[in-house]
Amino acid sequence: MKGWFRRNKKSRLSMRSRIGVFLIVRFVAMFIIVNVLGYIGMVYFTVKIVRPNEVYFFDNPRSLLDLIEDQTVWNGREPQLSNEVLEMLEIEKGWIQILDEQGNEMYSLHKPSDVPKHYTNVELVDFFQEKKFTGYSIHSWYATAKIDGKNQHIAILNGMPLRGGEIAKEVAKSLRLENGNFVLPSQVYELADQRRGWFQIVDESGKEVFQYRRPAKQDTYYRPGELHLEREYGDWGVRVPITLSNKEYTIIASEPIIPNYPSKNDPYAKINASLLIAGVASILLLVIAGISIFYGRRLGQPVLHLVSWIQNLSEKEWEEPRDKKGHPLSIYPKNGKLKKTYRMYQEVFDKIRLLTDLLQKQEKDQARLEKTREEWITGITHDLRTPLSSVKGYADLLQQPTYTWTTQEVQDFSQVITEKAAYMESLIEDLSLTFRLQNDALPLQKERTDLVELLRRIVIELVNAPISEGKEILFEPSAMRIETLVDEKWFRRALSNLIGNAILHNPIGTKIQTQIELDEVSGVTTIQIQDNGVGMDQETLDHLFDRYYRGTNTQTKGTGTGLGMAISKQLLVAHGAQIEVASQPGIGTNITIHLDTVSN
Repeated sequence: MKGWFRRNKKSRLSMRSRIGVFLIVRFVAMFIIVNVLGYIGMVYFTVKIVRPNEVYFFDNPRSLLDLIEDQTVWNGREPQLSNEVLEMLEIEKGWIQILDEQGNEMYSLHKPSDVPKHYTNVELVDFFQEKKFTGYSIHSWYATAKIDGKNQHIAILNGMPLRGGEIAKEVAKSLRLENGNFVLPSQVYELADQRRGWFQIVDESGKEVFQYRRPAKQDTYYRPGELHLEREYGDWGVRVPITLSNKEYTIIASEPIIPNYPSKNDPYAKINASLLIAGVASILLLVIAGISIFYGRRLGQPVLHLVSWIQNLSEKEWEEPRDKKGHPLSIYPKNGKLKKTYRMYQEVFDKIRLLTDLLQKQEKDQARLEKTREEWITGITHDLRTPLSSVKGYADLLQQPTYTWTTQEVQDFSQVITEKAAYMESLIEDLSLTFRLQNDALPLQKERTDLVELLRRIVIELVNAPISEGKEILFEPSAMRIETLVDEKWFRRALSNLIGNAILHNPIGTKIQTQIELDEVSGVTTIQIQDNGVGMDQETLDHLFDRYYRGTNTQTKGTGTGLGMAISKQLLVAHGAQIEVASQPGIGTNITIHLDTVSN
């Protein structure tokens, strides 16, 4: 990836072009594939929907009977129907019944309860002529089947539901005439509502005498012979003759067609439907193609811009690609808001802009750290060279063979050498300690310690030190004893350094207060170190705990290793404490430490 990104400005344009060409080629390929698959699916649908068996089945129910005869396998006297036959019966909600030579039922599927299991010849004729209304269109077929190893004659009966048949059947069964009024139970009306159907009753003259939910376009008067013709050739539904009080009536009932396949009456409707679907699909594909091209450009342009931006970052250019006028490409120059084309990637642009700012800041911090480290090395070298020069000088004096030093002079020289060696040792110890803390390599030996007593001893030691001369130092505990688990050596080092700095870096007359307080509810001990001295500016405050940093507002400028405050904070954090500093030049400084404690 590095080699791919590390290119000059000319190759960057080439890379953008390659990405653009890649996106266009990919889109065109996807468009062609979608079109080919769509047309293959439409051809398959067209062939599938006009299979001959389905056309003949819907136009002529005898094709179902042919299928039963041809595809049925007999296991003894039990027929096994094919999946195609079962599917057709399920679609049309029909039923079948197979009779032997004596008119006895051998097999049935979905047969209504009012269809008999045995027929005489007369009953079969009446059944086929529909003298008894069943609500089904009855079809029959006589065939020969090999049953139990013998050829036997069988009769196959098939019933297909008529539109409105169930409604007409219930009306015929339940209709009564009371005081010249037609009476039906509520279940009949509920059935008509449920099936969204209707029915009407006409008398011998063809005039309507009763109706329920009849469509407005339906006739209310029928001429002689009209009902018979509509029954044979029309598509009204069903007509059932009944007799009530020695008068002849006809029940006409129907319900909406909710087909599972195209209409029975127009086999070419299947082809027309498939062609219509093909046309609509083609138009949709063209619309989708246009939309894809439009949005492809809107989606692709921000992606190319992001690639260029990432390439800038890989070349350590911590900024967004800009236009000829020097404005970032994704932002409006006037209001600084993200352009509409790029807003779909709002989160991505926010993240990469944040990353750019972070990398830019890290580079500046790294440069500042290197500069600070060089200054620290220069300072620490000077600090070590000065005591080393003193040690070397006094050692050379003691080695002079031409002069005999007195006992007092030797002791004075030895004291100076010891002091300078101790100073150098403290410098080296600070440097070692800060790196051990940085790498979490300093084990703490925590013991139960009284923080009040520890702070009291620290303050007393500092009060008696020469640096405290002319300054008011106070210690104000809120309790006589506050215990917690700390490593006394290192916790003492951190607090001594913080209080000592407040004393060391302020002028004579400064008031330094040290307070300690325990919150009984939260179990948090708060230690505050306040002074009304010179305070610190914002730059010093921001870098107060940075390693190698030496403040500017100090009365002892040029002294120290620049590690004391960093070590203090690291030691406190290692004990689970939090430290906060607030300061203003000319007003003073307030250092607050929060520590979870275990109180007796």
